[in-house]
Amino acid sequence: MVKRITKKTKTMKAVEREHGEVLEELLRHKFVDEGKSIRQIAREIKKQYKTTVYWLKKAGVYSRRLFF
Repeated sequence: MVKRITKKTKTMKAVEREHGEVLEELLRHKFVDEGKSIRQIAREIKKQYKTTVYWLKKAGVYSRRLFF
């Protein structure tokens, strides 16, 4: 289950507008369903790696390494 980010920044809202999807679902879809790396996602949403990691954590999307 994806957590909702309650206080979204202007940058987060801009990414949602650009991709036409709620940020939390966008991140989960790319990371879990498509199996993309954090670096690939960061490139696609045009944000830094650290920002993408931070957003994934806030959305409750955790590293695949936790499940091995």
